[in-house]
Amino acid sequence: VESTEERVTVEAVLEAGGKICATCIGTFVAVKPGHPAYYRW
Repeated sequence: VESTEERVTVEAVLEAGGKICATCIGTFVAVKPGHPAYYRW
């Protein structure tokens, strides 16, 4: 939905049998080496 150099926001919809079962919005952030979360994923 939206992105910059270091961040992206996405939206998703999960459907089954023509019905919406779930929706979500996620934000993903790029981190550089040295950041505590760098090796977390």
